Amino acid sequence: MNNEITYSQKAIYCISLIAVIFLISNSCYTFFDQDEAAYAGFARNMVLHGDCLNPHFEWSDVHRKPPLHFWLIALSYKIFGFNEFATRLSSTLSIVACLFVIFFSGRKIFGDKLSFHAILILSSTYLFMALAKVAVTDALLLLLTTICAISIIHVLLYRDIKYAFLCWISFAFALLTKGPPIVIFTLLFVSLLFVFHPLRKNLLKLYPLVFLPLSFVPLLVWGYACYQSEEGKQFIIWMIDWYILKRVSGSVFGQTGPPGTHLLGLFVFFLPFICLIPYAIKTSFVSLYKKENEKNLLLGIWFISAWLLFEFTPSKLPAYVIAAHVPLAFLVGIQFESEVSNRLKNYIQLGFNLLIPIVFIVLVIIVDLKLIPSIIFILIGSVFIYLNIKNFTKASHNPYHVRYLYQSVGLQLAIWLFVVPMMDGFKNITYSVANEASKIADRKIEIVVGNDQNRPPSLFFYLYHHFDTMREAFLISEIKPLYEEPVKRLFILKPSNFEELKQVYPALQYKIVKPKLTLFNQMSTYYLVKNY
Repeated sequence: MNNEITYSQKAIYCISLIAVIFLISNSCYTFFDQDEAAYAGFARNMVLHGDCLNPHFEWSDVHRKPPLHFWLIALSYKIFGFNEFATRLSSTLSIVACLFVIFFSGRKIFGDKLSFHAILILSSTYLFMALAKVAVTDALLLLLTTICAISIIHVLLYRDIKYAFLCWISFAFALLTKGPPIVIFTLLFVSLLFVFHPLRKNLLKLYPLVFLPLSFVPLLVWGYACYQSEEGKQFIIWMIDWYILKRVSGSVFGQTGPPGTHLLGLFVFFLPFICLIPYAIKTSFVSLYKKENEKNLLLGIWFISAWLLFEFTPSKLPAYVIAAHVPLAFLVGIQFESEVSNRLKNYIQLGFNLLIPIVFIVLVIIVDLKLIPSIIFILIGSVFIYLNIKNFTKASHNPYHVRYLYQSVGLQLAIWLFVVPMMDGFKNITYSVANEASKIADRKIEIVVGNDQNRPPSLFFYLYHHFDTMREAFLISEIKPLYEEPVKRLFILKPSNFEELKQVYPALQYKIVKPKLTLFNQMSTYYLVKNY
């Protein structure tokens, strides 16, 4: 009983610390383009224009999805205003809630110690933690998928009816978040459990013939309401084509790869435990035919259901298999109890664990950082290099991976609390452009955006903080007449269309805005041009 309380307390302390640090740092850096800024724009328009059915924002059409995630951001905007903290709040809370669910719902199935190790392992991985800090749909989807999976296992093992309701509620919300992924995972997960698990008949307690159709009702109600307008009708048709047909028949945005692409990604994202991944994946397959260990069997089916099918789809995005990270963390954690010290494996793992701290020090050399950030980077890198070596050489009955666990969580917190905010100068150019524009033009001036490269949605989001009226004009044939009209305008141009306009009007009044940080001389430059 004492051990149970101890692990529960440890879990609460660790998750609370992660939550506090992540919430504190949520407003310390600007939006990531494209997805995060697009979702922020969708929610902003929902609040300001009242259209909560059809997400729309400049340069963001390809990022439209079912609206639950945008509704949560919009609710946060109502409370905290239009800012980065409010945008990321629901994603951060989703990841924190996911950790609570994994421990407090998983410990009955997998035990306190393993569940505790699982949440620490997940908190050490790069994609999982990034989802808490970037306001994309995948954090909410991961939470709902995890609830769904654990609920199914509870019904299977204990015939607990309340978990059947929880399963289908999370399934319904996941449909309203991203659509197909939850359907693919749940159907495959239940099917494999029915084939391989001896308690397969208990799955009938999910009452799928009743609750599966009902779980689609919220999505269908939203879709029907959206379909009533012509704009909404076109959106629904586009979404079916873009999110189902195109992903089945080919890749989107050219993000594709051969079978094994997602597997490679798992090795990268689980870098702090990369030497344990092969055995963890092997365990998931071996458990299907040996069936000697129920814990391994459940985790193996969970992992395979969330990962394997996506290896054979042409469209490849890392977040497609994020649901597989949870059972993989458990499978890695199982080895903490049985891992026999292997000097060669430990040396290899030490090499990988030193990579990130070394990168911090190298960045000081290749990036033009100011004195204080340089000192912080060197300090962080040196501290974690020292801790790595100390843990490696420490005499202990615990394997090296167990000794490294808390340190790897600390490294993740350091990355998001210090490193990412200080490196924001690489990507905050749109924020800088909006701020500089506000210094040379008032809110009533019309803004003409001529950025025909990449089209980052964050540019419009930040410009809307300072200006009421904006329009797009990419070609010199469009820009020239607007410049000549007797209407005060501020033009935000990229080098290509700026040079074309300057050839016609050599005496242009302009201001150059460049990124604060540059790497290998790759710069994104804007020109602010007045016609008055």
